[in-house]
Amino acid sequence: MTSRFAEALADDELVDVNMDEVAYVSFVGSSLKAIGTQNLNSCMAVMMASTKGAVLAHIAPRSGFTNDPDDSINHTRNMMGTFLQKCHQVFSIAEIKHSVLVYAKFDGQIAMPDQRDFIHSVFLENLENNQFPREYSYTVRVGGHSSPGMGTIFIDGRNGPPKLYVEDVEKQLLGP
Repeated sequence: MTSRFAEALADDELVDVNMDEVAYVSFVGSSLKAIGTQNLNSCMAVMMASTKGAVLAHIAPRSGFTNDPDDSINHTRNMMGTFLQKCHQVFSIAEIKHSVLVYAKFDGQIAMPDQRDFIHSVFLENLENNQFPREYSYTVRVGGHSSPGMGTIFIDGRNGPPKLYVEDVEKQLLGP
């Protein structure tokens, strides 16, 4: 069985967001009406969505191989800046309200708690009504992902209101 993400990718029906990229898909009037990412492997994913489209960022824990102890937060700060810039380009102020953060858990603990908390603070500072994002987690598996769908985020706007799938499990995206 293949994952929802893999099926849409094979059918050329989605915007594939690679590590350390930010992308947007419109659910209205475009040929691609889905967006997703794969191989999270301890990375975080951040998204903003409306009935009209979605912005997705795939944020690595670090910018690369470095001994800089502040690299993780600095990298997250840069990625969140790019993410927010894209959100402001494509959404009206009223539409910037359905945010989601997907983070990694390892051995039952949040894998990158400082990075997660920093993303929270960015949302609090930059979104109306001090909105917290919806949060979902996935488990980091030693040796990689063992089954299709693991390590994937997929927002499907091809048939009606967009739906969010975290590792092929539907999660709430829009709404209160």
